[in-house]
Parts: sequence; C-alpha cells; structure tokens
Amino acid sequence: MSENLSMLSGQQVAEVIDKTGVTRVTKILVFAAALGYLFDAFDNTILGYLMPLISKEFIISPQWKGFILSLALWGGMVGMWFWGPIAEAKGRRFAFQGTVLSFSMFTGLAALAWSSITLGITRFIAGAGLAGFYPVDLAMVSEMTPTRLRGRLTSLITILYPVGVIIAGLITVFLAERIGWRGMFLVGVIPAVCAYIIRRYVPESPRWLASRGRTEDAVKSLVIMGARQQTIDDVKNTVPYTAADASADLDKGIIKEKFKELFSRRWLSSNIVSWALWISANYAAWGVTLWLPTILIDKYHFTFVNSAMYLAITYAVGLFGRLCGVFLIDKVGRKPLIACSMGAAAAACIAFGMVKDPTLLLIFIVVFKFFDQQGALGVMAYIPELYPTRLRVMGNAYAASASRATSAVAPIMVGLLIGMNQYLTIWIIFAGVYVVGAVILWALGKETKGKTLEECTECDLADERA
Repeated sequence: MSENLSMLSGQQVAEVIDKTGVTRVTKILVFAAALGYLFDAFDNTILGYLMPLISKEFIISPQWKGFILSLALWGGMVGMWFWGPIAEAKGRRFAFQGTVLSFSMFTGLAALAWSSITLGITRFIAGAGLAGFYPVDLAMVSEMTPTRLRGRLTSLITILYPVGVIIAGLITVFLAERIGWRGMFLVGVIPAVCAYIIRRYVPESPRWLASRGRTEDAVKSLVIMGARQQTIDDVKNTVPYTAADASADLDKGIIKEKFKELFSRRWLSSNIVSWALWISANYAAWGVTLWLPTILIDKYHFTFVNSAMYLAITYAVGLFGRLCGVFLIDKVGRKPLIACSMGAAAAACIAFGMVKDPTLLLIFIVVFKFFDQQGALGVMAYIPELYPTRLRVMGNAYAASASRATSAVAPIMVGLLIGMNQYLTIWIIFAGVYVVGAVILWALGKETKGKTLEECTECDLADERA
C-alpha cells in the first residue's frame, strides 16, 4: 500500500485536475496553444494570397504552383513523424516549445528565396517545424484540463485558426502590395517568437510525468497548475492505485515498443477512425484555402483584393462555426457533431461547384466553411481521446501526418483538374471524402463525452486483459 501511495495513476491525476478546475495556468496553456493554430493558418494561407504576386517575379506554371502550395504540408507530414516520438520521449513541454521555435526561425527564410525552388525548400522546412505542434498541443490540453470541460477547452484552442486566415487576408489587402511578398513572410515571424515566449510558462503534463513514474515531478506540475497539496494527498488516499492502473499507465519510453503497440490489432479501430477523420477534415479544407483566391480570379474574374476579402468573409463565418462547435461538443457529443458537420459540408461542396452567380457562390462557400470548420474542431478534440497517455501524441501525430500528405495532394489535384477545366469534379471529390469520414466515424468510433481520458480507453484495456 505504501508503494502505491508513492505513485500516481492517470486516473488519480484526472481526479486532481477535475477537483482543481480551470486555473490561470490552464488559461495560459489554452491561449498559447491557440496561437499556434493562428500561425499555422496565417502561414499556409498567406502563400495562397501571395501566389499571384510571387508569380510576377518567378515564372510558375499552374502545376508547379500547386506543388509549391503543398510543400509546407509535405513538410508538416515529416515534422509530425519527428515531433510525435520526441514528445513521447522528451516530454510534451519540450515539443510544445520546440515546434513553434523552429517554425519562427525558418519562416523568415522564405523572404530570402531567389527562385521558386528555394522558396519551396524554405516552405518545406517551415512546415516541418510548425505542423508538429498539432498532436503535441492537442495532447497537452487534453491531459491538463478538467473532464467536464475537456472537449470545450481542447476544441477552443483551434478557434483562432479562422482568425489567422482572416488576418492573412486583411494584411494582404493593406500591406502586400506595399511591402511585397517577401516582407509579408517577415511579418509572420514576429508573433511566432512571442508565442514561444508564452509557452515557456506552461509546465510539463502531469499525466505524462506520472506515466513515466516521475511522481514527484508530476505532483510539482499539478501544484504549478494550481492544485493544492491537500487535494493531491486526499485523492491518493481515496482513489485506489490498482494493478490495472499500473498496467494502463506503464510507459517504458522505448519508441520501438510504442510504435509496435500503436500499430497492433489492439488500437486498430482507433487508428482507422483517427486517420479517416484527420484526412476527411483537412483534404478539402486545404484545397479550398490554397486555391480559392486563384479560382476566383481566373475562373470568375474577381480582382486580387476582392478575392482576398472573399476568402476572409468565408473564414469569418468559419470562426462562427467553430464557436458553435465549442459550445456544442460537450453537450451533443463528439460523434453527432463531427458526422453532421461533415455531411453538411459535403452538400455545400456540390452546391458550390454547380453555381456561377457570385452571390450564390458566396452563400455556398460560407455554408461550406461553417460546417467544415465546426467538423474540424470536433475532430481535433476527439482524436487525442482515443489513445492512452503513452501513445497519445504518436497516435495523433501519425494520423495527422497522413492528413498532411493527402492534403498536400489536394492542391496538386486541383491544379491538374483546373488545367482540364473540370471544376465540378473538384467539388465532387471533396464531398466524397467528407462522406467517407462520417461513415467510418459512425461505424467504428466510440463516444467519449463525459469520460476521463483513462475511461475512454478502458474498454481497449479490458479486451487486452481478457
């Protein structure tokens, strides 16, 4: 019994966090993580806005444009495979800081590009640094927030994503033609450095520390988060540390063993659901975000400024969609929110591809973006709940990296179909991807609303013991 009292289980950590509630550190964590989404949206969207200006300096074919637009996504795929194991081995906090720091260092290099090839290289490197924050940040917020608010707070960190797109559009309108596309990349470096500074005030995840047997450090982290020592002692005395807890929490820190377990039959359904949802939530979103300004200018003859404002409007509505999702996710549940949002986004895709009137185009694209953003928010909150602490970042990272790879294909696919004048086909493909994701979720996904992270994987552990 004394040995058990000297250890902390994930369930005990969950109980302490639930009793402590939302604190100042929790708010800093959520805000710091949210800034990462803002920078990701700003950085990837700004290239789509600036491509017409870049094309004036570098001669770029439509096919090569699509490839350049996708390079940050390819880099993100590599970055996630790198940062996922790093976060499992070195800790969440190390990766929480490192991802944003590396992004801020390499983004500025794009301003020094002397050809379309060197621009593509810098985009790839910056994407590798930035995209790694997705699985890391989602895991940290999931592990460090109260159960009853976990869905809301985890999804809340994505709320600034549309804001990043809107800011990119507004800055493009007012500054792009004055300071040039090189100056625009330099603008994006300054706030990223500020985000890195803020992230230094966030402690390590106590769940991760407990899973590594670092009980004393886990307690210190809980205290920094705002938990009282008396609360921690009471939980350790009243919530038993069982042999099942020890088995569930055990983390030897050996990446090879983690990789083998992650892709074992035990986590097959979780992997299928998480990969399908990440791909569905991002494939059409990136294709639309990166190509919409060019499509509006080339096919519908919008001006450069009007196309930027058009996309900004769609993401303003997308922001409202995410806000609705934040308040709905802990009420209606993850599965209904995600599945219904993806179905509605698919319908809006088809409608957008079939109309030509500018007013109807605006209506259908904002409807698409409302549900697209709401569904993406639900996915990001849901996926970390499908894995135990020892696999949470890696499981999420590999699924997210798959979405980066398929999302990187999306702008290339769009470029090829535009060259063939097959605009409607683009939107049919996008709609089909959404439908497949929603069907897989409903067939294989489990509802996690109202459960601690440990309870979310309890069935999987019970199956293994049986």
